[in-house]
Amino acid sequence: IISTSSSSFDSRTNKLRGMVLALASYAANPPSEETKAKLFELYHPSLNEEENEDQDTESKDAVELATLALQCGQKMAAPESALSSLLEQEGNELIKNLLLIYSCNAF
Repeated sequence: IISTSSSSFDSRTNKLRGMVLALASYAANPPSEETKAKLFELYHPSLNEEENEDQDTESKDAVELATLALQCGQKMAAPESALSSLLEQEGNELIKNLLLIYSCNAF
């Protein structure tokens, strides 16, 4: 029998894995400026802590996982790689928003 906490852990692990993969894919195949603008119009939870107080648990969890996925990307990025370049050129907020868009829209 699988406990609820184990199932929740597996779900979080899979979501984190997907976010890291989305980050690497975005770095390897950056979209055009037009596509990027459309992408960032998609729904994603706010990163503003004051606004997060009113968000549901799932949204708060997504923000927490996006932060963790960014940290994973920073630790795993090889020097001079596309991922390393993306992390150096783009702000953390933009990258977290990208990860939240992936998480909340699951294309």
